[in-house]
Amino acid sequence: MGQYLSAHQSFRDFAAVGIRDWSLQHAFFADMGGFILQTSDWRCYVSISRAVLGRIKDKNKVDDLMRFIMVMQTIWFLANFFARLAQGLAITAIEMTTVAFIYSSLPIVFLWRHKPADVGMAEVLVTDSIIAEILLAGGDAAREPYVDTPLDFIGRKGWAWIVYWSHFRHVLNRMHISAESRVRPLDRFSNFNTPEIPKWIFCGGALYYFGFAAIFVAGWNMSLPTYTEGLLRRVASLLCLFTLLSGEIDTEVAFRIWPNIRARRVERRKKGQVNPSNGHKGHILQAEGGSGALSSAKSSRPNHAQYGIC
Repeated sequence: MGQYLSAHQSFRDFAAVGIRDWSLQHAFFADMGGFILQTSDWRCYVSISRAVLGRIKDKNKVDDLMRFIMVMQTIWFLANFFARLAQGLAITAIEMTTVAFIYSSLPIVFLWRHKPADVGMAEVLVTDSIIAEILLAGGDAAREPYVDTPLDFIGRKGWAWIVYWSHFRHVLNRMHISAESRVRPLDRFSNFNTPEIPKWIFCGGALYYFGFAAIFVAGWNMSLPTYTEGLLRRVASLLCLFTLLSGEIDTEVAFRIWPNIRARRVERRKKGQVNPSNGHKGHILQAEGGSGALSSAKSSRPNHAQYGIC
């Protein structure tokens, strides 16, 4: 879902400035790291020709015939599965698992229908500008050192779970397990590099994928050769359901509830610094003892000018 939202937003942004040749396939291809910017000093700004779209389509090895065969096989399998289920015939664990993964893959098949597949080579976009000029044009946003590419400052706000994935990658790297390319700049982006997902879409997706776990739980009384196999399957079904539920709760607490609590605490501290508890003492003295008392209260305060405070 995140990749589709990113591609769709890119398509809308280009259309808003009058560029009609930029399609969803362009957007998906760009998010995959399919375009490499080659400047005169690194390896203006560029215009993308219509021929690029033709080359992107040529790179897409999953053609309409393959998709049609896949859909027909899926429909045939599901028809046999539910027919046997209606007749009260035995269902195997592998068939139940296949149905669950078909269920979870349906949104991906729909949302990725414009995404090129099996792309091995990137499109190189050549510009006469040097990378320093591009960074200078980026202003303050481009001052920080880059993490993935020199154009990080153009990036969008990432999904909350990218933070978890980044920490996990660091742990794997410490264990000398390569989780990603250590070469910088990156030549392609991970599928986990998705923009922030709106809350209503995330909650709707979570509810949908509870159905994935529900399919396994539905086979609670499935007949298996041994009692141990049946027990292990039930435990795995509950773990799947618990993982989805805990992931939803963890996301809400870690990235919505707790940041709001911290923001409120910071706001209260700022208000406390602006209006300290003894900040009204001068006004109280003025009411009781007149302007002389107020002048005395003012004179007892430190001279901010001598400390360079405005």
